[in-house]
Amino acid sequence: MNYFQRLKNCVLGRLNPGRKLIFLHIPKTGGTTFSAVIRKNINEERIFTATYDDPVNGLKRLPPDLLRKYDCIEGHISFGWHKRFGERCSYVTFLRHPVDRVISFYIHARTWSNHYLYSEVHRNPEKPMPIEEFVQSDLTVEVENCQVRLLCTEDGTPDFRPKLEPADLNRAIHHLDGHFSCIGLMEEYPRSLELMKRILGFSDVESTGRMNAAVSEVKKEVFQSIDFDVVPRLILERNQLDLALYQHARQSFDRLLDEHGISRRN
Repeated sequence: MNYFQRLKNCVLGRLNPGRKLIFLHIPKTGGTTFSAVIRKNINEERIFTATYDDPVNGLKRLPPDLLRKYDCIEGHISFGWHKRFGERCSYVTFLRHPVDRVISFYIHARTWSNHYLYSEVHRNPEKPMPIEEFVQSDLTVEVENCQVRLLCTEDGTPDFRPKLEPADLNRAIHHLDGHFSCIGLMEEYPRSLELMKRILGFSDVESTGRMNAAVSEVKKEVFQSIDFDVVPRLILERNQLDLALYQHARQSFDRLLDEHGISRRN
């Protein structure tokens, strides 16, 4: 199938005419790979990517008329940007078990020198900050219920409160159930892509791998040093809302698999 045929058959032109796609990219859930999949199905000139360090202001600077010219918004953004479009929108996102997501976030911050926490993790040049200290350090809210934070907002404004409440979880679940045409799970990536293909109408969901995977040597070193009797407990103490959200998403994901005739995990 050639390029123009793919464009003709993509979600925005076939299954959901006139509906905009918003990919809410939660950090460390496989979103970089899915972003590449989007570009196989939607003309890149019709995609607006919110930058990691300025997602809200970058979108707010766009006049509404110009914003409507895009078929897709993607990036590390919070829920609520459909209100800026003034048109019908379909959200998609990927979620991940909070223990795995926080460990991956730590590896990323420890590996990449352009990460905003790299210097903090490497304050001692002889020994990086252990993950146990990192999780409890309050350096960032991204290791504390980050998935609920991004999904519970109403107008796309990031939620940087130190602590979230059960009401935030309920709001995140309400948004997930009511506005997301499809959700994927990092742990079920191949099935997630197949589900996206069937629901969104994408013609090409072939993945080239997790393109921003952390350096293998750092991952190996981290996993060799982790105390798995301690670290998961420390992470879950700060991510109970994310755990509940993930469990809810897993049930919804399994129902979608059944509805679309995709076999569940073995």
